[in-house]
Amino acid sequence: MKANFPCLALLSMALFFIGCKKSEEVKPGINGDTATLAAGSTLSAPTYAVETLYGSPYAAGNMDGMGKNARFNSPFGIQIMDDGTLYVADYNNNAIRKISSTGMVSKLSLKQAPGGQYLTKPIYVGVSFRNGNIHVIQDGNFLGEPYDESWIYKANGDFVAASYYFYSVRSVLARDPYTDIFYYSTADQIQQHILDQNGNIGGVLIPIDVSKLALSFGGCGSCLRSYSFPAIAIGYNKVIYFSTGDKIFKYTPGGVTQRIFNKLAF
Repeated sequence: MKANFPCLALLSMALFFIGCKKSEEVKPGINGDTATLAAGSTLSAPTYAVETLYGSPYAAGNMDGMGKNARFNSPFGIQIMDDGTLYVADYNNNAIRKISSTGMVSKLSLKQAPGGQYLTKPIYVGVSFRNGNIHVIQDGNFLGEPYDESWIYKANGDFVAASYYFYSVRSVLARDPYTDIFYYSTADQIQQHILDQNGNIGGVLIPIDVSKLALSFGGCGSCLRSYSFPAIAIGYNKVIYFSTGDKIFKYTPGGVTQRIFNKLAF
């Protein structure tokens, strides 16, 4: 291997000098890399195309099938698994759909609760990587009231728990990559979406310093119940990122609540 090193070095130098022509110049590329352009030419922006993989953009429906033969009706939240499987909250079909790695779309068979509750208008779905449990946030509840309900099912569709509170807005599901625990937005808090000691959906609340968020409800303390964080993400740095209004914040493992990207307007 050592005997071949001089030859490789000479070949690399030859290629370098061949590439360095006076008639060419180097300009920054789209992603910060460099691109070699002929003199007098301009750098053109890349073109992108949107392709439909599953369902049809022009035909809403409720049909299982392969790829574009399937039909959705207002799909919303998506969960991507390690093996490429997708889970979709199919809002107007009141269903959670599964898209296999081969492209087959099917509807999950999720059982009703013993009290008669059933899944309606799901907006977010999260599936555990470890045990396959299915977590769902829905818009409103099965009674048609505007109080958002959340669910946990076993991987086989058996009911585990359902929960909602009056005036409480729930949204978003974010998975912690270290613990496989999902977090969700409820009222003005971010909370674990797990079973508590009483068998209800709850869990540890993240102690966000709400005073750092500059929330204003005009003295209406109860209005916090109808508040939620529209976006949550948990990074591999164990930081919880979340948004409120036109601002983005982070909550660090050290317990600090801090706004980020202060100079950007969203």
